[in-house]
Amino acid sequence: MKKPIVEPVVEVKDLEYFYPDGTHALRGVSLKVFKGESVAILGPNGAGKSTLLLHLNGLLTPSAGNVSILGKTVEKRNLKFIRSKVGLVFQNPDDQLFQSALWDEVAFGPLNLGLSKDSVVRRVNAAIKTVGLSGLEKKAPHHLSLGEKRRAAIATVLAMDPEILVLDEPTANLDPRGTSSTIELLRKLNVDGKTIILAAHDVSIVPLIADRCFIMSGGRISSEGRVDEILSNASILSEANLSSPYVEQRFVKPAGEYHQVRRSGST
Repeated sequence: MKKPIVEPVVEVKDLEYFYPDGTHALRGVSLKVFKGESVAILGPNGAGKSTLLLHLNGLLTPSAGNVSILGKTVEKRNLKFIRSKVGLVFQNPDDQLFQSALWDEVAFGPLNLGLSKDSVVRRVNAAIKTVGLSGLEKKAPHHLSLGEKRRAAIATVLAMDPEILVLDEPTANLDPRGTSSTIELLRKLNVDGKTIILAAHDVSIVPLIADRCFIMSGGRISSEGRVDEILSNASILSEANLSSPYVEQRFVKPAGEYHQVRRSGST
C-alpha cells in the first residue's frame, strides 16, 4: 500500500534576495515545512534568518526563486490569503505594538477582518488568556515588561487564527523566567496544532521547542536534520560559528521520519 503524499505547508525553492544596497542576503535557500511541525532556523547573526522569515508572508519579494504557503505562491494577488495563514512575530515587539491598551492591540487585527463584535471579543479574550496576560487588558503595551510584550505580540497574531506561526528570536534578551514561559507557550501552541517556525541563534533553546532544524550560514542552508543529531554534531555547529548547547538538554519530541542530517548539496 502506497503512503499518502504529504504536501508541505511551507515550501521555499532556490530563494535569492538582494537588499537595495546590493547585499546578497539569501543564496539559493530551499526548505520544506510540514503541517504540525515545530522547526528552528538556527544560525549566527547575519546568517539571513530574519530575511528568510520576512519572505514567508510577503513582506519581502524574492529577487529569484519562490515561496509557497499551502500551495499558493507568495505574490501580490495571494497576499490576503497568505497573511491569514501565516502569523509573523517580530524580534522587537515594539515594532508590532502601537495601541494604547493591550485589549485594543489584540483586537486590531480581528476588527480589520470585519468579524462580528462577539467573534472579536471571543478571539481577543482567548488570545490574551493563551499567552497568560489576563488581567492586563487595560494596560498600555509600552508599560509591559519585555517578556510580556513578546507574549502580547504573539497574542496579536493568535487573534488572527493563523495556521502557521513564524517567530524571529522569540527568547532574545529575556531573563530565565521569561525564556521558560515563552518556550512553554510555543510548545503548547504546537501541541494544539499550530505549525511553528522560529529563527534563533541561541542553540540551547532549540531542543526544547523544535523537531527539526535548519542551519543557516552566509545566506545559505548548510545543514538540516533532526534536532538531536544536528546539535550533537560539533563540526556542523563549528562550521556555522555556533556553540554546542552549554547544558545537556532533553530532546523532548521525536522527529519521526526526519532522522538524517543532510548537508547542502547532499542527496
